[in-house]
Amino acid sequence: MLRLHLRSAATGGGIGAMGDLLMQHREKRDRADARIDTARTARVMGFRLLHAPLVESAWRLIDARFHSLGGMLASGLAGAISRALCDQCLLAPPSIAAFFMTQSLAEGFGVIESFERVRNAFVPAYSVAFPCWMCAHTITFGLIRPEWRMAWASTIAVFWNAFLSGRNEQAK
Repeated sequence: MLRLHLRSAATGGGIGAMGDLLMQHREKRDRADARIDTARTARVMGFRLLHAPLVESAWRLIDARFHSLGGMLASGLAGAISRALCDQCLLAPPSIAAFFMTQSLAEGFGVIESFERVRNAFVPAYSVAFPCWMCAHTITFGLIRPEWRMAWASTIAVFWNAFLSGRNEQAK
């Protein structure tokens, strides 16, 4: 289990960094001072290093719960959609809020300002997250073996992390 969490952390952290670098490249591609903000990349990477193993553990709990229910929800397309819906309703909201909160705090803002960032950035981010991740996680929970789910989801998360990084910059 430790090896799985270390793999999730490494995958998540690396993908978080790639997503942020992708967004920084996009933001600065037409500017002469196109220097990479390494502190920003480190903040996104740090969040994903801690976040990925938590998500992986939560997915295993979701799998166990749905398996214990049996029937249609245990497998097949209905099971995959149910798990994806559970992920988006139970895990996504606190994950998105935690991202904006931790980024703001790590940037040196106070708790009040950080809550304000969450308040302003959450709904626009979640309105993109829900349809994006419902599609992606239907595949995650329907076709991908549990030990490879984080790697699969992290591949899609390159673009998701780029999106969140850009939203966080806008929210400043």
